[in-house]
Amino acid sequence: MPNPHARDEGYDYPLAHVLELLTGAANYNAYLAKTVRQYARTDQSTLDFGAGIGTFAIPLHEAGYDITALEPSDQQRRLLVDRGLATAAMLADLRDQRFDYIYTLNVLEHIDADQLVLAELFERLRSNGILLVYVPAFRALWTRLDDEAGHLRRYKRGELAFKLRNSGFVVENIAYVDCIGFLVALVARLIGGRSGNLSRATISIYDTLLFPLSRRLDPIFSRFFGKNLLAVCRKRDT
Repeated sequence: MPNPHARDEGYDYPLAHVLELLTGAANYNAYLAKTVRQYARTDQSTLDFGAGIGTFAIPLHEAGYDITALEPSDQQRRLLVDRGLATAAMLADLRDQRFDYIYTLNVLEHIDADQLVLAELFERLRSNGILLVYVPAFRALWTRLDDEAGHLRRYKRGELAFKLRNSGFVVENIAYVDCIGFLVALVARLIGGRSGNLSRATISIYDTLLFPLSRRLDPIFSRFFGKNLLAVCRKRDT
């Protein structure tokens, strides 16, 4: 996912092919889609902050949800427009529009001023609105893929919770996700160094055989480690 604040720098997502590869990760995408829909309502407005190729925004739109897709990449945004979605290139394009629900998946790690963006998302939510954040976790898992994708960080739970609370949010739940993915990535990092190569075959094998097991084990290990980090927070009345 691209940096929604980098439009004027000519930024375009350098690993769009990874998004294409991940479209074949059926279990992974089903988990994220279910998680996103858990907090979405058809009678409320939703913002996908960093929509990419529309993996999650398009199905919501087709299911009748009131969704706006923010995507700074001109190429990817045209795909979303062609599918009938309301789009924006950056938050300023939305003027004074407010939302009941905002989700952002694998985006914050690209943004230098992530604390500032979280504060801006807080202002974009209506009272009692929900923000869902999904990001990569643990610097120890860093590979060349992170460099090539333009990642600036991988988060730990305490760091993300602090930034969310510092932006005004009440954190209702924050936990690591994909415990087996963490162990696989850590072993690969220790054995193979920082290469971080991906292929359709390796993604398919992991998605089919290991990710479902990882999800069953996550309730046990989610406080301690995981390849990713999921946070759900709310804008409470003051």
